[in-house]
Amino acid sequence: MKRISISYIHILIALVALALAVTRLEGQVIPGGAILPDPMLLQEKLKVVHPEIIAYQLVPGQDDYCHFEIKLLDAVSWNNIPDVQLEETKEIIYDRIIFEETNSWAVNEVFYIDDKAYFLVRIPYTGFDW
Repeated sequence: MKRISISYIHILIALVALALAVTRLEGQVIPGGAILPDPMLLQEKLKVVHPEIIAYQLVPGQDDYCHFEIKLLDAVSWNNIPDVQLEETKEIIYDRIIFEETNSWAVNEVFYIDDKAYFLVRIPYTGFDW
């Protein structure tokens, strides 16, 4: 049977690891002099972006030259903006949809129009109208 022995080095390593873990949780100064910030304070410095989610579908086209048409599902926040700005925003979103569909590396990214964040979600076409 093997004999288990705990040396002073093992105890010292365990105490140092415990002390570092506690100081990181509390945001105190560790023995080396470095200050570890409190995780709650870090959240206040981060800017949280809540993008507007724009849903779209690629529906079959009715002409011989274009096989798909883009159908936007209107967002709730579009009720309060002027018609001219709404049309320009939709044109930019159409261009962004074409960009995301043709470039697979650019899918699911937040993009900005007039300092407002937008996120595109493609809804599969099932034959039914939304």
